[in-house]
Amino acid sequence: MLDIFPGVRLVAPSENAERARAASYSLGSGRAVVIEEAARVVEREVQGGDRASSTFKVLLQAQGVAQVVHRGRRAELGPGDLVLLDGAQAFRMEMAPGYRQVVFELPRDLIGRRSSALFGRAGDTLSASTPAHSALSHALQGIVQHAPALAAQQRSGLLEVVVGLLSSLLGASEPDSSEDRRWLRARADLDANLADPGLNAERLARLQGISRRRLDAIFAAHGQSAERLIWERRIERAAEELSNPAHAWRSLIDIALGWGFSSPSHFSRSFRRRFGESPSGFRARAGRES
Repeated sequence: MLDIFPGVRLVAPSENAERARAASYSLGSGRAVVIEEAARVVEREVQGGDRASSTFKVLLQAQGVAQVVHRGRRAELGPGDLVLLDGAQAFRMEMAPGYRQVVFELPRDLIGRRSSALFGRAGDTLSASTPAHSALSHALQGIVQHAPALAAQQRSGLLEVVVGLLSSLLGASEPDSSEDRRWLRARADLDANLADPGLNAERLARLQGISRRRLDAIFAAHGQSAERLIWERRIERAAEELSNPAHAWRSLIDIALGWGFSSPSHFSRSFRRRFGESPSGFRARAGRES
């Protein structure tokens, strides 16, 4: 399981380890993973730049029950229920014996282009008692059921189907305005590439296939600057890790480089400018208040 989901930590392994099973099916640049009896408790901490950070997940509770804590929200899952997970953020999951889960990993950049409103719904529980959610649950279970018999090219086409279902049934389709769509896509690419030290406004414009001047105009229309937002988001992500006791073992330089800062001194100056104190002082204060 640790090989399948980078950054996940086994807190309590399953007592039925001989029944543990994990099967993965590619869906183009995404995938579906079936998990049974792999663990009782798992945790995922944010790790800047790891593979999971570039994904958005839909977790389907196919059998049994589970609890998921994500973005400060607790989801109680029964058979057929779903929960949306942002791969760039932490979660904790507890499973009862006899569970079976299906995790759809969707590329973050695809979600950003097609259904960026889904990012705001991370942590939402989609109860199977709701008709739209039940329809989505049955469709996803059908995809996994037939995936082993499909050719890779056929499975690749299912990626767009899954994203389309999410958009249609959850009302998370793109806005009508082309400028708003471009803004949401730029924000999605910005968040997905924060750990890349080479990310700046010029690089973001290239990712969008537009000029730097056009990018600046799009951000200005929303009262923001691309360069400043990149800086702010990196500082915010670093602050989240500094305030998390699970990251107490990580050095300041490790966290700084993990979120794209070029040097410890650059990180320290930027952090002090944003929070009015040093990274080490912030970490110490967060530890006292936790």
